Amino acid sequence: MSEMLTEMVPGQEDSSDYELLQELNRTCRAMQQRIVELISCVSSEAVTEELLHVNDDLNNIFLRYERYERFRSGRSSAQSVNNGVLSEATEDNLIDLGPGSPAVVSNIPNAATTSLPPALTGPAGRPSSPATLASRLAGL
Repeated sequence: MSEMLTEMVPGQEDSSDYELLQELNRTCRAMQQRIVELISCVSSEAVTEELLHVNDDLNNIFLRYERYERFRSGRSSAQSVNNGVLSEATEDNLIDLGPGSPAVVSNIPNAATTSLPPALTGPAGRPSSPATLASRLAGL
């Protein structure tokens, strides 16, 4: 499955290869369930360690498969709708929470501070400094 994911290009694969990849995904997921069950039954530390390594490898392959599927579905829908214009919208985007970011800047002054409980605010309803906030949370 890992080799197929390395060799195949999302959206450009042969239908039989894609069907095989889906079947391998189902089979590997069933195998992982059996591995997880075995981990609790095995008494040998060396075998348990090997099972944990295999489980980690399977989880990594599942992540790659999910990425492949997301890219494949995003790419095919973007190509069918706007000839690739939507490809930017289908990628995993992060929210910018830095200073001045629209996600952080609020048009209502002190809107967040007025809803904080008194134990988390300092004088005049302003948020406490991180050190003071931590000590007050520890006191709760």
